[in-house]
Amino acid sequence: MYQELLDKIVSHFTGDKFSNEIAQAKGEFFGPTGAEEDDSHQFDHKMSQFLDWYIFDRDLSDLGLTPVESVKELGTLKVDESDREKLKYLLKRRHSLFEFIKIKGSDITVKDLIARKKFIIKNSPITVGFSRDEIFEARLIPDGKYYSLTTGICFHPSEAKKFVLKEIKKIKKLGEPEQKALIERLSKMRLKFDQYKHIKCDYIYTNDEKLRI
Repeated sequence: MYQELLDKIVSHFTGDKFSNEIAQAKGEFFGPTGAEEDDSHQFDHKMSQFLDWYIFDRDLSDLGLTPVESVKELGTLKVDESDREKLKYLLKRRHSLFEFIKIKGSDITVKDLIARKKFIIKNSPITVGFSRDEIFEARLIPDGKYYSLTTGICFHPSEAKKFVLKEIKKIKKLGEPEQKALIERLSKMRLKFDQYKHIKCDYIYTNDEKLRI
């Protein structure tokens, strides 16, 4: 029920008017190496992650609000009454680290590893690629008693699971800023893992500055 509105927001905030903003945001997200455009599957997947981050989490330079917040608070994009209701739910998204529990038809049950709660994603747009061995970053949007899933999912390699669980344990009882910082730090580690395919996972998913790439 949210995808049409999300597509409208993405289209607006990636238009010509925001070309400089997009260029700056890509540099922040991908780093100096940028996104690898030679692998179409990986490129599309990474761009979905980038767009979710850009729309939901990154403040626009001149407004100090995320694109989604600016639509609701400042009317930077004209939306009808039904979309204004949907905006309220977009702003209540649950951005966290999850573990796959089970799949039934097109419905997926996942567990938020920070909040230690289970959620059911109805009619998930993605039903393949989930594994109990991989922790993944995602954004869930409330839809009644169920949730919708945005497409910008970041799967962490199974080899990093022990490290990720240890890091989650450290911040579980801390506030939202610390939790958000961990999610972003792990996301950058995943990008490095893809960029340096010849490097062992332990040299990327680590807090040891002597080892970390």
